[in-house]
Amino acid sequence: MAEICSFLDRKAITERIFQYCRSMDQLDPLKAQGVWSPDSFADYGEDVFQGPGPDAMDFFCDMNRGLLHYSHHFIDMDLRFNGNQADSKSQFSVSMWMYNDDTLTQITLSERCQDIWIKYNGLWCIYKRLAVIEFDDFREFTHDSGSEAIRGTKGMPQIVNLWH
Repeated sequence: MAEICSFLDRKAITERIFQYCRSMDQLDPLKAQGVWSPDSFADYGEDVFQGPGPDAMDFFCDMNRGLLHYSHHFIDMDLRFNGNQADSKSQFSVSMWMYNDDTLTQITLSERCQDIWIKYNGLWCIYKRLAVIEFDDFREFTHDSGSEAIRGTKGMPQIVNLWH
C-alpha cells in the first residue's frame, strides 16, 4: 500500500509541475491555481522575482506577453518524501522567441528549481521555491524549415498557437 501511495504522490507532484509549465507557456496564470499554497514563497533571484508564489505566475505571464513563443521543457526531478512534505530538485529548459528591432532572437535558459511541497486541502502544492538560472543563450534565429507550426511572412516566422 505504501508503494502505491508513493507512486500516486509522485505522479500528483509531476502533474503539478506540468500544470505550472502549461500555465507559463500559455501565459495564463489562472491555469496554475492550486500549484502554489496560499502562504508560499517563490525566489527567482533578487533581480527577477521574490514574493508570494501565486504572484510569481502573474509576474512572469505579464512580463512574457510580448514574446512570440514561450516553451518550458521539463527535464528531470529528484523527489523525496517525508510524510506530508516533499522536497524536489528539478531541471527545466525554457525556449523563447522575441523580436529585437527587426531581428528574431531565440533565447534559451537552463533553470534549476529546488521546491518544498506540502499537502494543502489534500493536494500537493509548492510551499517554497528557489530557482536559479544556470545559463542563458541569446542568438539570432536562423532556422528555415517548412514546419507547419511556423509560417513565415517576409522570412520572419509567425507562431501558430496550438493551445487554442
